[in-house]
Amino acid sequence: MLLLLSLFACKEAIPETKDISAEPSTEASSEDTGGITECEESLETTPNINLGSSSWFYRDPIRLTFGEQNVSLNLSATDSTGADIPVSFEWNASAELAEVLPTSGTWAGDESYTLHIEYCQHSAELGFSTSEYGLPLDISDEDLIGNTYNIDLATATYTDPPGIGTLLGQNIDQPLLFGIESVHDSQLDFIASLGLIDNFGEISQEGDFWYFPNAIFASAPYFDAYSEYLSIQYGQLSIPIHGFKISGTFSADGTAIGQAHFEGLGDTREIGPALSAQMNEYSICLLLEANGADCEFCPDDTTGEKFCAFLAGDIDNVALIPDFILESSK
Repeated sequence: MLLLLSLFACKEAIPETKDISAEPSTEASSEDTGGITECEESLETTPNINLGSSSWFYRDPIRLTFGEQNVSLNLSATDSTGADIPVSFEWNASAELAEVLPTSGTWAGDESYTLHIEYCQHSAELGFSTSEYGLPLDISDEDLIGNTYNIDLATATYTDPPGIGTLLGQNIDQPLLFGIESVHDSQLDFIASLGLIDNFGEISQEGDFWYFPNAIFASAPYFDAYSEYLSIQYGQLSIPIHGFKISGTFSADGTAIGQAHFEGLGDTREIGPALSAQMNEYSICLLLEANGADCEFCPDDTTGEKFCAFLAGDIDNVALIPDFILESSK
């Protein structure tokens, strides 16, 4: 019990969010120089302005953090050929952090950029390069049919609930097999099932199937898929996950998925009693509350009690399982 409490008490670092639209902010174009015109030469960048990055993810904004609020800011960018790349930025609520993306919405894959920054009476340049994720597919959409990927939830970085990542990683030991069943009208139909890994590293499928129909693929190679329900294996328990979403970007050859993000509402009521005889169905939500997270009603609730916790995580690279086709139970 003391070990469990210590795991929850040790909150893990939360990676930066990829969804800048979710933050309250004030939009400004790269030409908008409104704001204070005299400020200290204080600027922190992500990636680091002195180190740059050779593998920046094409959907991630560049982050500029200033020592003062609402500084005058003017931005421009060029690519490896010297061509101008129109960019725009959004301030956070306190106008100290600006997030920068091309006006097209994403950087290009496998490209080098220089971001020219003018703020108040100061100037700086940030050089960085993107990874290969974001390059157009060099195969047809139909060539993805039959591919199965290993969503290894044990290796994920869990951003929610706070303080629970170590506990989840240690107890989720079955991969989620994620397969492509069909392609149509800029959409993908995925299926998923739990997998088993034998002593020789061979993977097989087992148990129920869950369907992710009509996943959005209009921004290929990026996809965004949704299933109303699935369950993940947590030790000897099957934890229901409601409203499971997963998104990611296929590599150009379709052999990997980059920056996979998943989230959903996990039913916590059976986890506590399984961990300790001194815990009950309320224990996990009480522990989460102590770490600043609240449980909420599960979508199938009939008890009037809040037992579901928001679950979210990220996996940098998801591998294709060679020569493995996930067979649907339809």
